[in-house]
Amino acid sequence: MMARNLLFPNFETYIMSNTGFQAKDTFTKLENITKKNIASLMGTSDVFFNEIVKSNANSDGFVHGGSQYELELYNGSKITSLVGKAENVVGHRSNLNFYDEAGKIDEHYFALTKPFTTQNTDFKTGIGYDNKIYPLNIPTQNIYASSAEGVDSHLWKQYVDCSKNMLMGIPGFFCADINCELPLRPYINGYSCSPLLKQSEIDSALRTNEARAMREYYNIFDSSGGSDAAVQRPAILRNEFRYLPTNCSMGPDKHYVICYDPALQADNSFVLIGEIFKDPEKGWKIRIVNGINLIEILGPNDKRPLRTPEQLEWLKKIIVAYNGTAPEYTNIDVYIDAGPGGAGRQYADLLMMDWKDANGQLHHGIYDSSDEASVNQKAKFPHACDCLHLMEPTKFKSLMYTAMSEMVQQDLIEMPMALPNNGELVLEDGTKKTLTLEEVRALLEIDLMKEEAMSIQKFKTQAGNILYKLPPNKERKMHDDRAYCLAMMGWHLSEIIRKERTDIPVPKTDYTEYLQVVASQKGVSTPFGNRSNPFSFKTPKGFWNK
Repeated sequence: MMARNLLFPNFETYIMSNTGFQAKDTFTKLENITKKNIASLMGTSDVFFNEIVKSNANSDGFVHGGSQYELELYNGSKITSLVGKAENVVGHRSNLNFYDEAGKIDEHYFALTKPFTTQNTDFKTGIGYDNKIYPLNIPTQNIYASSAEGVDSHLWKQYVDCSKNMLMGIPGFFCADINCELPLRPYINGYSCSPLLKQSEIDSALRTNEARAMREYYNIFDSSGGSDAAVQRPAILRNEFRYLPTNCSMGPDKHYVICYDPALQADNSFVLIGEIFKDPEKGWKIRIVNGINLIEILGPNDKRPLRTPEQLEWLKKIIVAYNGTAPEYTNIDVYIDAGPGGAGRQYADLLMMDWKDANGQLHHGIYDSSDEASVNQKAKFPHACDCLHLMEPTKFKSLMYTAMSEMVQQDLIEMPMALPNNGELVLEDGTKKTLTLEEVRALLEIDLMKEEAMSIQKFKTQAGNILYKLPPNKERKMHDDRAYCLAMMGWHLSEIIRKERTDIPVPKTDYTEYLQVVASQKGVSTPFGNRSNPFSFKTPKGFWNK
């Protein structure tokens, strides 16, 4: 971008991404190169910096406006980071569109911004114009820079088309697949030098989140997602926001839903927490604020769920923490998987009893009023509060996954951004926050939940029923507990929305009053001949034939 704007006059460059922050971050990288602020980049000159137009208000020429960052060179060329929704930035003319993190940009954004570069730069007209005198201009260009995403992303389509066109020798197409092998074994002037990345970091990323590491480091496009996925990748990316996880209630007016999929032996025992709030435009929504895996590390390659008493204590702490200072359990709903493979029924029985926390404070139990077994035991625990929901997989699994799919697709479930590699997260207001270990753990668990949700596929049985499960190639390598908790959360949100819609009072018409008014009018009778009972008269002969 710097070279093109420096060499060609009146050259317009726009930096675009799925978020304004990302576009500004790319512009900041360009600024740091210019100002020699990057320690690993040696020998940069002042040529570009000396060509930037400066003013009293901007002594270095880099304009940091509220809506966009920009700079202008003395030859009339400009570089601008474009910020805002695609609908609000249309109408520009560009020589170069630079799409950063292109894999996270949806097709709609590309459709509205690619026309910036469709105009032929060689077209000129005017009085006395001679096309033999004027030289040809540099053609317009679109650059897609990104790590790999899913095969359902628009980047994958562009990657395939560009590769084919380049291999066929069609001018104007170039595709470069640069994975981690290059920064692991770099050469300068034919001699090997120290690597930019460490193999240990890549191996650690593969152990933590294999699917993401394969995309980020090896450019392997993920086959998860697609039309048969319960949750598609573009919907996940569209609903990611820059906020920090929270490990307790953020106020007495906050309401939370806690979804728990217990395990006893070799599976994850996962708890997902979401905040329920009402958006002024979209209505009821859920913002995922934490994810906790109740497991313990027993060795280098061995991890198992905590023992039942320990899991129960953790669950109680989570319930109290997110209920906050509100009256007992008025600000929370708890969902527990009651399937045969876990211990949901056992936990439900234990949670009905009153208990004391570490500070000696007494707390009442909770129970599910829609569960027959719990209702039969309610007399023994008169103080138990009705905020528990036991979900039988045989009855609710398909319904829950369907609800989850619809809620995410309708942009009603918000999720935090993916865990940054450098341990720093830039929030929506531009504040840079160094993540704590607890925040790193929560973001990592939520990232794994996203991967599981995108891997769950819809399968149709011979009987015509829809089943949701992991595909055969991922059943042995991936869990589904986190996705199951997200499904319970989606079901809860759908029930809130359904109840609000069905609780609207239906206007009723009193037809008795209407008939009395009509009957009282002179010369006018009701359709029943002023009779209160239309069948109180004798049917004339041949009446039905008429």
